[in-house]
Amino acid sequence: MKRNIGEVALEYLAKFPDAPTLTIAKRMAKDHPELFKDAEGARDRLRYYRGNSGAKDRKSAGNTSPETFRKSRKAGWKHPIPPSRSDNWGPAVLDHRKTLILGDIHLPFHDVKAVEAALRFGKAYRPDLILFNGDLHDCYALSKFIKNPLLRNFPEELETLEDFFKYLRERFKCDVVMKLGNHEERAERYLYTRAPDLVGTTNWEYEKLINAENYGIEIVKDQRIILLGELPVIHGHEFVRSFSNPVNPARGLFLRGIHTALTSHWHQTSDHVERDMMGKIVTTWSTGCLCDLHPEYSRLNKWNHGFATVEVSKNYNFSVENYRIYNGKIL
Repeated sequence: MKRNIGEVALEYLAKFPDAPTLTIAKRMAKDHPELFKDAEGARDRLRYYRGNSGAKDRKSAGNTSPETFRKSRKAGWKHPIPPSRSDNWGPAVLDHRKTLILGDIHLPFHDVKAVEAALRFGKAYRPDLILFNGDLHDCYALSKFIKNPLLRNFPEELETLEDFFKYLRERFKCDVVMKLGNHEERAERYLYTRAPDLVGTTNWEYEKLINAENYGIEIVKDQRIILLGELPVIHGHEFVRSFSNPVNPARGLFLRGIHTALTSHWHQTSDHVERDMMGKIVTTWSTGCLCDLHPEYSRLNKWNHGFATVEVSKNYNFSVENYRIYNGKIL
């Protein structure tokens, strides 16, 4: 059956909805020389069905094929790069003069004496900010690893964390920031794999589950670097294929970051200093933990208890003190 030019135009618009009009017109003229003398004739028909040939034709074509309409574009128009879905990742800048940094408490598997020693120091130190630098919350029940069924109780873990927030707020009125470490990220991974339909619902966000807002606790997530003055602070899991169980975690941080920085995650107090070719001193630190030193998954290890303080001056210079704790006493 002989086809008319309108039917052919609509067929090609359906087949190539995003292609430029002239490109489709050339293809139509080549495939159907019996209908179109040249590409310009085919282009006129396409413009009609796309609503680009004037108000009168647009009204007429709209009665039969409004789905083919598109906005007018200048001659030579080309498709732009599609929009990106990447997020605007960057550091979290915290403007505080005195910061107490506590890492790897791993509630409810914390060491009571070590935590009490660090917070007693903090009470006398009077910080402007307490920074929990990752793994405050163990999220043991949500781990992908083999778990002791007797210890697997996530509601109890949440209750322990909230009790700790109450304990903290009775003693400190300063700002509190909780950076999410690899253990807190277990909650998000659990949702992704076990309950994907809940992802994106407000009440299932981790910060809602732990009632952070109720206790005035700011959450830093997405593995963002925290800047205290000019000092980058990370948890340590941010590096892909991170420096695995190094002899000196601070040196491992230096080799990966090539920048002055402070990390937790390795449960060891260490520091490393190097001078670059222009004489600039680069120093890295790793802090001790405040958790059980002999958990069932790692009875023998190189861990020690500890914490750090950072003081920032008005010109953003900083000083770091890295403390060890032994048997509940600060060294």
